[in-house]
Formats: sequence, C-alpha cells, structure tokens
Amino acid sequence: MSWEIDPFSGVGPLRFGTSRAEVAGVLNEMPRQIAKESGRPLVEQYSRSGVQAYFDGSGGLEFVELTDESDVAFRGVPLSGRNLETVANDLKSLGLIGHDDGLGSYRYPEHGFAFYVHGDNIEAVSAYSRQYSEANQLLHSN
Repeated sequence: MSWEIDPFSGVGPLRFGTSRAEVAGVLNEMPRQIAKESGRPLVEQYSRSGVQAYFDGSGGLEFVELTDESDVAFRGVPLSGRNLETVANDLKSLGLIGHDDGLGSYRYPEHGFAFYVHGDNIEAVSAYSRQYSEANQLLHSN
C-alpha cells in the first residue's frame, strides 16, 4: 500500500507534530536513535518501515525521510525508487515543477517534499512540515 504525501501535514500514517512515542506506535517498530547534526534532536530510524523521523525541539515530528520500503506517492504518482526524469514528467503533467539544487536534491517546496537522487534514480523521498519549511526558508529558495 502506498503512502500519500499530504503537503505540510504528513505522509501516509505519519502526521507532523506527533510525538516520538506516537510515531513508534503508528509504525509498530522500535527505532534506532542516531545523531545526524550536532545540537539537534536525535533522528529515529525505522529500518523495517524505511523511515527516518526528525523531531523539533519540542519533540514533534517535523521531517521524514522515506526509502523504497515506504512506497511513497503524491496525488497518485508513485515516487519511490523510480527514475527521476520519469517522475518529474509525471508530476509536471499535474502542474508541478521541481527545483534541482545541484547537490543531489530535487525539491518541490510549494508542496512540502523533495527527492534525494543517486545517479538517475530517486533514492529517498522527504516530506516536511510548514514550520520546518519556514525555518529552513525552503519556500523562498530555488
């Protein structure tokens, strides 16, 4: 079953703002906690679900990174593990234009998601809250 991105609200069963305990309960999996950035809350990795969950300072979910195991879609367009050009063309047919940052990410900031690209293929899909977007100025950059 595919997880649908709901812009700035969540993806699949995960809703932005939910607690670590709620995320673990929804995924029915115990996470591995890792430090990705100094001074930032620990990231929780859910290997069976293909989810990395990032939390804000108050403990609410603000950003998720999803690998192929999570089977992510946007408005019915499958995203995970597909060829970037094919997905970009499918999304363009819906009126969405992506932004290549030149560093391995392809972003749709107006819709709250991005891809991490390796070669020609989408390696992971990320989705984030509006607060995360504003704090990181994602809507105002190309």
